[in-house]
Amino acid sequence: MENWQPSTLSWSFSIKTHFNACKRRYFFYRFWGQDPKLKWKLLELRNITTLVMLRGTVTHQVIAESLSALRDGLPVTLESAKERVTEIMLEKLRESYYRLWHVNNRPPGRKISEFTNLLEHYYGFPDTDQRARENRAIALACIENLFRSELWTEIASTDPQTWKATDEEVFSSFDLDGIKVYARPDFAHSHDQPTIIDWKTGSPGEEDREQLVLYSLFAQWKWEWRPYETKLCAVYLHPDLMLDTFTPTSEDVSRVTKLVKASFNEMMELEPVHEKADISRFPPTNDPEHCRWCSFQGVCEDSPLRRVITD
Repeated sequence: MENWQPSTLSWSFSIKTHFNACKRRYFFYRFWGQDPKLKWKLLELRNITTLVMLRGTVTHQVIAESLSALRDGLPVTLESAKERVTEIMLEKLRESYYRLWHVNNRPPGRKISEFTNLLEHYYGFPDTDQRARENRAIALACIENLFRSELWTEIASTDPQTWKATDEEVFSSFDLDGIKVYARPDFAHSHDQPTIIDWKTGSPGEEDREQLVLYSLFAQWKWEWRPYETKLCAVYLHPDLMLDTFTPTSEDVSRVTKLVKASFNEMMELEPVHEKADISRFPPTNDPEHCRWCSFQGVCEDSPLRRVITD
């Protein structure tokens, strides 16, 4: 890593979110390897997640596993899916609690990214156990709401040969006018009408529709689907099941394309050419709530909520 260089700049909604929320966090995440004294600590912090993010990951994993089982003709029940939620959550909590991600605890040959490192454990939040129970309950409710819905019944009755994605594939990228864009639809099928579904475990957000429109462009590249003939559906799983279904217009596609280009160009303006990235060009946020859930708060000297890192 003597000649460490950041990866080629790419774009995704998650990258955009980090960049807009706090450019200092974006700096630590993107340019983690340029400082020999900090790189291993920053790599450690890059892999931190939160219980809210974990519940989303677990919910998506169980839905993907259930769809995969249905595709293979195997029985899938609500109870078995809920048991799987609990099993994965407990496994991830143990990994984090016993710090299996740490170099001194990891089995030989395993990577730090293979183990869960919860921010709540890392920074010693006093309410971690209660938060873990609450997020497990939400994940269970998400699965129950989906499995008891007409939507799930409809999906289970379609021909699996029409299924294009079940959230199990590795992250895919496509070229959008020269920009490498990452996108991975949660579920897609071509039964009756090309359809893309995005599972949501949180509250509706302003960018949810824009993300789905981007998925329609990905589907155009990968499966040759026409965006204006593709049904897009955000499925909110908690507290009650709610669907937001629409078909994008030419205006939607144009707006999202412009959004990607403008956001990417803004990031490019801060990219170093031959020298190291200058941290002073990446100011921190003024939002204490964002700092509270930032994995880099232990090294950010400008964080109003800076916490002590326990090695």
